[in-house]
Amino acid sequence: MKRPGIKLPEFTPTIKVACVAVAVAVVCGIVYAVGRAHDWMPSLVVGALTVAVTVTVIEGAIKREEQNRTKPLRSDVLLRIGESFNGLLVSIALDYAEYPGDVFEPMPSEPLEVIALWLSARKAKNLPDDWVPSLIQRGKEFADRLERHRRRDREVIPLDLITTSDRCSRTLLTYTSVEQMYYQDPDKQASTVVFAERQVVKTAREWLLVYNQFAPEPVTLSGTYRDIADKVSQGVIAEREDGPPSSS
Repeated sequence: MKRPGIKLPEFTPTIKVACVAVAVAVVCGIVYAVGRAHDWMPSLVVGALTVAVTVTVIEGAIKREEQNRTKPLRSDVLLRIGESFNGLLVSIALDYAEYPGDVFEPMPSEPLEVIALWLSARKAKNLPDDWVPSLIQRGKEFADRLERHRRRDREVIPLDLITTSDRCSRTLLTYTSVEQMYYQDPDKQASTVVFAERQVVKTAREWLLVYNQFAPEPVTLSGTYRDIADKVSQGVIAEREDGPPSSS
């Protein structure tokens, strides 16, 4: 079994300078202590330590200033990214409403609960040959928007979110480019589409778990769309219970 490697901390150039200054001070102190140094050696020790403390304090001040300067911009960018995700979230909710479980369940407002509801119910789907599901389309649009945010706002987006967005964007583009695949084999069309949709929804969940760590405000499904989803799913379930209309 392969053991994970030890991740060493990454030091900034300023911290490296401080470490060198401390090392110089330690060496000079040892040399002076054993009696093999000139009288000016203590001054060198004090000077080296002063440099180490000064550069460390200055770097901390610069970082705090940079964080204070970019914090409003970062919040704005993260809110826009959340708004981009909202389109995919609405599509997941409405797609569930068209193919709900056997028992009616009110549509929740919390995105992770919406996703869990969809994953628990989605098993089959019947599609016309010439129709690409809205969920597939919204997944591709969200992947494109993530890429635009990364190019435009990379300097203020948290690194963990950039890494996750890049990975999820690639996954979404993979599973939202299946049109030709399922058109070539109509017999497997529905199962292929559902598989692709499940990958899109699972990827949305993976991305959301990371985004929630940095989001200034939580993404929620609005009451309007919850009401629409509830009415649609109630109608679908009622139609199932009544059965298909009889032909006269």
